[in-house]
Amino acid sequence: GGTAALTLTALGGPIVYTGGDIINNGNGNAFDAVQNGGIGSVSITAGNIFAATGEGITVRDVATSTGIDITTNGTVTALTAGKDGIDAQSQSLTGNVTIIANGDVNAGNAGIVGAIFPAAGTGNIDITANGAITARFGIDAENFGTGNTTVTTVGPVNATSGNGIFAQTSGGNVTVNAGDVTATGNTAIIGRQTDAAGAGIIDITAGNVSGTTGIEATNSGTGAINVTANGTVTGTFAEG
Repeated sequence: GGTAALTLTALGGPIVYTGGDIINNGNGNAFDAVQNGGIGSVSITAGNIFAATGEGITVRDVATSTGIDITTNGTVTALTAGKDGIDAQSQSLTGNVTIIANGDVNAGNAGIVGAIFPAAGTGNIDITANGAITARFGIDAENFGTGNTTVTTVGPVNATSGNGIFAQTSGGNVTVNAGDVTATGNTAIIGRQTDAAGAGIIDITAGNVSGTTGIEATNSGTGAINVTANGTVTGTFAEG
């Protein structure tokens, strides 16, 4: 039906899953984890993730959560338009969002999403993709709090109409350490620190990069910007 292959809901405590493949050949997501209250983290370790028409893994927590930790040891596949491979959105005031994808990620929308929404949040976002990402939007790492945002990609990132990598924070450091990144219809790599009073540093290192704009690094605060290109950087519409 329209439900996930596996749904874990916690009304007052942590969620912990350690297992193998999660497959949904029907109409829902592969794996939903929802924390509705209480104190504790969401910790997921899984193998291959497959959703025929839905999203791969979705995680939602609460303000009192102590963080989200996701590791996939196989391929993540959610190829339907508008669907994300891994989507972790946190309301935590203190917790970190950590995502490690050890296999390829293929998605109809974003390959990997990691977000912390509270402006008062102090947690960090750390996303690592060791395989290839092929999606409309590669990695979306948005920290609206004061913590750091870090994105590391080892395999290639191939995005169509979205950005290859988008990494943002409001006051902390932004670090992107990428291999090859291609965005056919948008900017390949974006690093932003959005707080005018923020002292965070933007540090971007990449291999071969190609997008309508190759690399954009925007710091609205007092911190430095460092960009290191170890390959060719191409802007097909604007600056490299």
